[in-house]
Amino acid sequence: MINYRQFKVSLFLGLLISLIKLVFILSTQDATTQASLKTVSLLLHTDVWFAPLGLAFLYFLMVTSTIYLVFRVINYSLKLFYRLSN
Repeated sequence: MINYRQFKVSLFLGLLISLIKLVFILSTQDATTQASLKTVSLLLHTDVWFAPLGLAFLYFLMVTSTIYLVFRVINYSLKLFYRLSN
């Protein structure tokens, strides 16, 4: 069963982490970052414009799912310890 509060918090934290990573990527000025940005720019201007957007969405889903899974494990562990203590 889905805990909607945990799901909303995990979506918010996933979005926040993704935006922080994007700001960090845009603020660094090394050669790897510049090459990555040139590749993304090239893909956006060609017929595969959806590839960078799809990869960004998959990254967001991965981060959100990981946070939600951690919340579920913490919730299960707390309930298990509560049941064992009674």
